[in-house]
Amino acid sequence: MCWIGIAVAAVMGGAWVGKSAAVVDGAAGNGRTGSAVARERNGSAGGAQNDSRAASRKDEAELRKMASHALSTPRRTERYQRLMTLLDDTTADNWNTLWKEYIRQTLEEGRVHETEWRLFMNRVGEVAGPDAMEYFTHHGQEKYTFNRRTVLEGWAAMEPEHALEWLKAQPTEAQPAEFWSAVMGGATAKDSRLAMDLMGEIPGSITPVVVASAVDGLIQTEGLTLTAKLLEEKIAELPEGAAMPAQLRFFYEELNRRVARMKWLADSYPDMNSRQPSLERLAERFGGGAPPEEAEGE
Repeated sequence: MCWIGIAVAAVMGGAWVGKSAAVVDGAAGNGRTGSAVARERNGSAGGAQNDSRAASRKDEAELRKMASHALSTPRRTERYQRLMTLLDDTTADNWNTLWKEYIRQTLEEGRVHETEWRLFMNRVGEVAGPDAMEYFTHHGQEKYTFNRRTVLEGWAAMEPEHALEWLKAQPTEAQPAEFWSAVMGGATAKDSRLAMDLMGEIPGSITPVVVASAVDGLIQTEGLTLTAKLLEEKIAELPEGAAMPAQLRFFYEELNRRVARMKWLADSYPDMNSRQPSLERLAERFGGGAPPEEAEGE
């Protein structure tokens, strides 16, 4: 089962596409972030119990059959469609049954679908976060981080503060940057302003890489313009004369890189409208300087 520990190829960085102009303008105009508007619209705020996907009652044999059919489907798009149905039926009570079906099919037939595996493990974190983390800390998985970091991200997307509490309770050597990125990634999907607050918890040595992944998550959730606004709001909360926290400096540097990438794309398509955010107010606060050396990590 060593393949289970192999990390899924990193999702392409630099995802910067924001929400529609209507959502951006509407949210910015009334002081709410885009994710807050979305949560109000679909009523999805809250923990796993408020997940909008309602699982149906299926026995173990039916679940194993569904998983087998989904994972053995040759066409990728159809396989993904079947997998989404399977995820809807994944609960805290049956995820281990489905997990064992994944393992059985791989051992007996050699099929390995790492992207599908990641989606499943993320769902496991949503519905059974703490129990799944305990399970995968043992049972031959303690040497690998793939399952645990993906479960942790799903858990953090439902209960970010609980997931962070679990992580901070682990020994320092058991808190790799990828675990912190998982918690921050989940938090950005759940509550953007809470995610901004949690950045202050990131250990200094791994701040650059974790903040970069958090910025990516915030842009996916809020769009680039509202992500910049979140940074402005966070800076406004600083006491007068206070030094700029390292995580906010790294946040600004990463945001700058995303804006430059957006400008490059806009230059490539001059006939299309571009909503490039202005970072002038932020530039005044940061002075274009690099992050402090003492906070640099990997």
